[in-house]
Amino acid sequence: MTSVRAMRKDQAKELREKRDQSTLIRDLMAHYGLSKAIIYRYLDKMIDQ
Repeated sequence: MTSVRAMRKDQAKELREKRDQSTLIRDLMAHYGLSKAIIYRYLDKMIDQ
């Protein structure tokens, strides 16, 4: 089983802000070292909160 690196709340907020500023998903993936699926999960989670 592969573990996923958890983001701190401030990192998740920064991720949302960068995406709101039209940062490309591939750029977010490179910056945070996460897969596309994980990036989208964090973005979806931020919408629900």
